[in-house]
Amino acid sequence: MKCLISNIIVFCCCFFSLFGQTSPENIWDDSTISRVAPNHYKTFINHKTLNFSGITVLIHQNDTILGSMINEFGFKSFDFMIYGQKCTISNVVFLLDREYIRKTIESDLLFIFGFDDPNLKFVKKCEKKYIDDTLKVTYKKGQKKPVKAIYRYPSNEIVYQNNKYLLTYSFTKIK
Repeated sequence: MKCLISNIIVFCCCFFSLFGQTSPENIWDDSTISRVAPNHYKTFINHKTLNFSGITVLIHQNDTILGSMINEFGFKSFDFMIYGQKCTISNVVFLLDREYIRKTIESDLLFIFGFDDPNLKFVKKCEKKYIDDTLKVTYKKGQKKPVKAIYRYPSNEIVYQNNKYLLTYSFTKIK
């Protein structure tokens, strides 16, 4: 009996080391975000027709996240606020001020920065696992292929992919 149990333990350890293991760790922790001081991130947003680079500034106020995205020339692209189960953007630059673009950005920012809130509906449908020291979180929404994915690399870079609209967001904390 002891031999059987030890063989099962060895098998499980080998299986999870080959295929990734589930982890309770959050995407955002003390090394990637401060809950007290303002946070600054080098930001890249890529799409086949759009490339944006700049800085994202965030601050936490109680249960609300306030932020701004500023391009590399110092012009504000938009402000955003995440509270409860909702994200709203305001002061949007003209090129992004289309309803479908606003809704996509709001949905993506809620997923990225609100992900660690267990009260959000989509969090329960996500799958977390480690693959080669990289935390990968996927959201499938009924499809076989993930619709959204977040990667947290060992360098603490956070990369989000919206596979439906072919968008990639990258955030690296500026120290």
